[in-house]
Amino acid sequence: MVLIDSIKKSFNCVIENPSITLFLVLFLIGSNLLASCVLTAKTRLIAQILILSLFALMFVFFSGWLKVIKESTDREKIKEKNFYSLFLEGIGENIVPVSIAIILYTICVFLVMLLAQFIALKKFGDINFFMDAIAKLTQENGNLAQYFNGLDDNQKYIIYGWNICIMLSLMAFNFISLFYFPAVFYNDKKIFLRPLAAIWDSLKFLFKNFFPAIALSVFIYALNMILAFLNAQFAQNVILSVLLLLVYIYFISYIVMLIFNYYEAKNNCINRADSIGENEALDTVSEEN
Repeated sequence: MVLIDSIKKSFNCVIENPSITLFLVLFLIGSNLLASCVLTAKTRLIAQILILSLFALMFVFFSGWLKVIKESTDREKIKEKNFYSLFLEGIGENIVPVSIAIILYTICVFLVMLLAQFIALKKFGDINFFMDAIAKLTQENGNLAQYFNGLDDNQKYIIYGWNICIMLSLMAFNFISLFYFPAVFYNDKKIFLRPLAAIWDSLKFLFKNFFPAIALSVFIYALNMILAFLNAQFAQNVILSVLLLLVYIYFISYIVMLIFNYYEAKNNCINRADSIGENEALDTVSEEN
């Protein structure tokens, strides 16, 4: 089964290529430093410049890192390549389409959140009382759990309803956009058209492989829930918390690698008549004849 093979292959790819996680660690360090500087900026202008710098760092990183991820799907060829030159090559090739793709993705997330809030407001009611209380508790260093326990059943119902509505909306969006970034890297359209063409490519791929995509999503969420549970259990232990942070970094790398591996494997599966690999094989036979 392609999905099972991709799960095994992705694990080996991440373990064999430590540069994949190293790039991610460096990005997380740099982005956290910039984010902390934004929070402590003395003027609005400096804060805006730092925010733009943070987005620029994000564009540069994902342009290079996802190129490394894509090339790492071929475990034999990647051994002959230099990861750092490959990362820089990815920046030059993909900075424009990846930047557009991230902007489009961010806009879609924002719209999904607005839609979820609209539905929650109509279905469950206004939650401003809770947001105002959080702001007040934050300023006064109050106890959120104690405040929540003091709410009546109707107020708790509103809070739970909003949480469920937003969570389900984001889960649905994440599922629909599961293969968007692989589609950006695997389509051969012109630079400015790649992010737009990837929308159709990813949706088409998703519905052609609907049930395996559901299984893949369930697998990802299950692993994430396990890590979240362990993090909650060992939050007070500094050593275990650091180890879990490293595991989570590997987890992120593994999940991105898994999505790319599955997308590449299904597009090149020789058992499918409409696959890239099948078409190439047919072309070769035709040329020989």
